[in-house]
Amino acid sequence: HNRAEHPYERQLFLLHSPYRKNDILMCYHPEIPEWMDTFPLYELQFPSNHPNLQNLIKGGEGEGYTYSLLDNIDGPCIRDIAAHIHNMTPTQQEILALVLGIQGAKGLQALHELHMNGQHLNAVYRSVNPNNALLSSDGRLCWKNVYTQHFGYPQSHSRGFQFMSPKQIKGEYITQKADIYSLGMLLYELLVVHDTFAGSDIDTLRAIIDRKLPSIFTCRPGIGGLGDIITTCLAFDPDNRFESTSALTTALQRQFEHVTQHMPLEDLWGAEDRSPRSVLKAWMEKTLYLESFLTTLAMRIPVQSATKEVIPYYWDSLTSLYQQLQ
Repeated sequence: HNRAEHPYERQLFLLHSPYRKNDILMCYHPEIPEWMDTFPLYELQFPSNHPNLQNLIKGGEGEGYTYSLLDNIDGPCIRDIAAHIHNMTPTQQEILALVLGIQGAKGLQALHELHMNGQHLNAVYRSVNPNNALLSSDGRLCWKNVYTQHFGYPQSHSRGFQFMSPKQIKGEYITQKADIYSLGMLLYELLVVHDTFAGSDIDTLRAIIDRKLPSIFTCRPGIGGLGDIITTCLAFDPDNRFESTSALTTALQRQFEHVTQHMPLEDLWGAEDRSPRSVLKAWMEKTLYLESFLTTLAMRIPVQSATKEVIPYYWDSLTSLYQQLQ
């Protein structure tokens, strides 16, 4: 952007390297008045290469800019796959929700345990919603832009009012349990086919504050243990939610093991093992990438030119399938 015309714009660059996958470079112009409060956070003792966070590769200052080099997550966000989940069987929906919930909780746990100079920061992500939950082709859920958030400041609202906790909506002081509420709401929406909040933003805010959210057990009879977990996450009083994201992760992991322990791997989309990451990777391969390939065939677009850009990670196996279909 031209500095004079866009003095407060953030600049994004996609860097191509022959030695590693693409990375995202974010630059902030120094005239932005609030950048000291939001950026950079690379001085904090962040977990290095955490699988469920969009990791910071490098940060610093140069030529009048403060910059952050972030790992590029190569898959869609949860918002983009919601329609696929709603079309699955109830058991498949529950398994995928557990897989996403476990990885999402682990990422938030790493963020919540953030320290600086030996002191616990009580950091709050505050932006848990389907748009910020990215999926990688190797089966990871990653929270994006965790280094550029107003940690713990509820007045800086994120997109998606329906995922905000009641206290966050009212602009009150929030704790890490606000993230637990938001993750519970994300899982709730994945399992409820109809639009939970079909009205305006104001109607959505009032519904959350007035506790008008239908019970998950009403919307999904027989949901069982996962329903109990979601209900605990969505407790109106933060004291009634899970004590920490660590406790939430443990509960989700136990429920996942309970549901899948006797299932053959073929029923888990042919996953290599029963780990959440392996199951998510298998589902993405069988559902998202194969569908993209078959859609390309259906549209009669030259596969050799179109598909290599859409699904590079599975080109060899899909080329073989294409030859068989021919």
